[in-house]
Amino acid sequence: MHRSDETPADRTRRLEQIAHRIWVEEGRPHGRDRAHWAAAEAELEALRIELARARAARISAEEETARLRRQ
Repeated sequence: MHRSDETPADRTRRLEQIAHRIWVEEGRPHGRDRAHWAAAEAELEALRIELARARAARISAEEETARLRRQ
């Protein structure tokens, strides 16, 4: 999930945390750091997309509510 106020360092920290969680969940295997990093990037992108969709749905609902109130 990418926020407009998120710095590259913030994103890197988030990716490190996600990759570490994945590594632990997989039993701490040796030599899979690139795969864990790629999985972390994919997870973070999926979260960003999910958040964007949720925001769009909320804005759409708010606009619809405002439209109905004007009627």
